[in-house]
Amino acid sequence: MRTCPVQKFIVMKILHNVQWFFANILYIIVILFYKHMDKVEFPFDTEAFFQKCVKNKNFPRNDFEKQAILLRLLKDFEDRKYSEQEVNEAIKKYFEDYTLLRRELINFGYMQRNPLTAEYWVVKRELTKEDIRKNTILRRHSKPYKVLEEDK
Repeated sequence: MRTCPVQKFIVMKILHNVQWFFANILYIIVILFYKHMDKVEFPFDTEAFFQKCVKNKNFPRNDFEKQAILLRLLKDFEDRKYSEQEVNEAIKKYFEDYTLLRRELINFGYMQRNPLTAEYWVVKRELTKEDIRKNTILRRHSKPYKVLEEDK
């Protein structure tokens, strides 16, 4: 049985698209796996730590411990833009010094702010090992917790 060149071309094109599809799926799986491996797992119960800090009305000095508080605060924010007042109100539910926490959310890169409109939005919702490696103070404060392979 002879196949026509057009049929051969169509079959080759379909095979190429199937290969491309599976290659992209594999790429996505690898990226998601790598991201999961790079995400920092706190060696303590972050929710209990958050509740303790709220109850005692204190914000930790240790930058690594601050991350647990900031990440917990982010759970109250959806993926949309917020006015400064809305951000303040969300933080005030837990801590009196909302300006400090708002600044820390910006400084650690969890939120960004448009200075012209005073709008805020969430840009990341997790702490990665690379974040710790890039920040010397955070790196030093995380050492006792042994979250990086080189500290174990």
